[in-house]
Amino acid sequence: MILSIKFKNHYSNFLSKIIQELVHGGYLTALGAPSLVLTTMIITNSEVNIPLLVISYLLPLIVYSFDYMRDLEKDLETNSERSKYLLKKKKSTLSYSRSIFPFLSYFF
Repeated sequence: MILSIKFKNHYSNFLSKIIQELVHGGYLTALGAPSLVLTTMIITNSEVNIPLLVISYLLPLIVYSFDYMRDLEKDLETNSERSKYLLKKKKSTLSYSRSIFPFLSYFF
């Protein structure tokens, strides 16, 4: 019985971390641009271009990440939950944003 409770707590903790990363990391917000691009491709009956979808996802993700990091002090007053979460992840988020630029330049 105790084993199942520990497993359930571990599972819910893991799921909670994933949801926090999706929401506070900007990943969910960045899905708006590729959804519009994909909708346009489907409506105009054109070929689905995967590199274009990837780029349309990564560019807003980089912009949102940079903006979130730049305004952390201001956001402590208005959105303290996101600010506290991002303060813990500040170094990894900035290095991720810098490392993605060579990947994007490959497609151009």
